[in-house]
Amino acid sequence: MAANPLYSSLDEFVPQTSMFFKALAKHPTGYGLVHNTAAKLQIKFEAITAAESEFQFLRGDRTKRVIPAVQEIDEIATKFAGDVKKLLAIHLGERWTTQWTEAGYTTPSLQMPNTREERLALVGKVGEYLGRHPHRENGDLEITAAKAKELHHALEAAMMDLKAHDTKMATAKKDRDQVVKALRKAMRSTINELKDLLEPDSPAWGDLGLNAPAAPPRRPTEVELQKKEERRLERQANKVRRETEKADKAKARKAKLAKLYGSDSDSGLAAPARTSGATISAPAPRTGLANGNGTLPSEDELLPS
Repeated sequence: MAANPLYSSLDEFVPQTSMFFKALAKHPTGYGLVHNTAAKLQIKFEAITAAESEFQFLRGDRTKRVIPAVQEIDEIATKFAGDVKKLLAIHLGERWTTQWTEAGYTTPSLQMPNTREERLALVGKVGEYLGRHPHRENGDLEITAAKAKELHHALEAAMMDLKAHDTKMATAKKDRDQVVKALRKAMRSTINELKDLLEPDSPAWGDLGLNAPAAPPRRPTEVELQKKEERRLERQANKVRRETEKADKAKARKAKLAKLYGSDSDSGLAAPARTSGATISAPAPRTGLANGNGTLPSEDELLPS
């Protein structure tokens, strides 16, 4: 007896169900279905389309807007922290001592903090330090307590926006997965109902894109097996490519931040450059929702599709 499995991949499941709905809608009586009519199934199918569209929009918006915004402010704040370090080295020395603790360097190192949360905390601490020691500010270079506070606020706001966006994206994915699960359940129920309405060898099974129960299990052809293997290899290659790109981006970004910040043991420290004459503001909130096409542990990871 031939079975009618449903594709596990959403990219394959959607076309499979779409073909089924089109054939079902063309039949004058809908093959006599009562529990799962074409209209009821269509509502569930449209729910998937809407949910997937929302998820992909948020996914793309994360990549195109949210991540670049937080990275840009992080870079500016990191450079500012590096400039402050160079300036304070004149007074506190080019190697870490306990004098650096008050400026936010609580560990015996002047290296750039590894995480964004640590860099945010450092900018806040150096701002407090400059507030307590205004004679060590440099207005010409915009190394002031006020500038540190401005950068701290902007970076914190961008990080909060990223966190809120990831929460929203996770919810959208969960909602999409739920409607997909609901349609799968309805499709299985519909196939079981059709078994009571159609003859096991009825050609209607083929019209609906299904296997007739009376037909012997069909063995895949060599061409089908080859295509399946090609798809598997393509998915594997894409996974390796994404992981390589992610690692390369992370490495390049770490190097860029380190260059902006300066090394741990600069000798003959260069004078810090002007940070920016422009005012930095928190990222603008999303104001509208439009269709768009675009993965949460880190900024370069996206939720699985």
